[in-house]
Amino acid sequence: MRVISGLHAPLRRSPVDEWNDKADICNLYVGEFCVGGGLMSDDINERFARFLRAVQLQDIRPMSLQSEVKGSMPPQGSELQLEWRQSFANGDPIVSAPDLRIFRPKYEFTVKFQDAVIFVQISIFVISFKIIDPAAYGELWADEELRKIFMEKQIQKTIWPLFRQHIHDGMSRLGMSPVTLPWIL
Repeated sequence: MRVISGLHAPLRRSPVDEWNDKADICNLYVGEFCVGGGLMSDDINERFARFLRAVQLQDIRPMSLQSEVKGSMPPQGSELQLEWRQSFANGDPIVSAPDLRIFRPKYEFTVKFQDAVIFVQISIFVISFKIIDPAAYGELWADEELRKIFMEKQIQKTIWPLFRQHIHDGMSRLGMSPVTLPWIL
């Protein structure tokens, strides 16, 4: 199957959805990944590297997995539209201890054929980080740009292999030919 991009509207959310609607919809292409934005400046790179040295990944756990067939897979060779979204629960990160931060990202993935939805995967994770350099963490977490990069890019890159597997497994278990998602570059 070939994967194409197109203009996609954001996924609709119910008013009671507890996840923030900050993430962008991004189109996936075979062999590349649309991350939005450009390269980070040297200053941002250096500060972000310092931030990453101030925290340590503790745990990643899936909390909810939902796969749903909405239609039939088209014939082999058909063009599919893929949409995905990352969002975070309100109040993230949770401060569960002075040196522990917990995030609850939600990933939504939709496969469409000729604008008709044929498969949806929703996965919610809990990912925790230990603060190993409180002074550096405090200074750098106050930087809104670094926070945004960490939440929208770093957590995404950390979770992506697990989410890719959820999509593959979900489609396979429901009798569909799985769509293999590309690596994040």
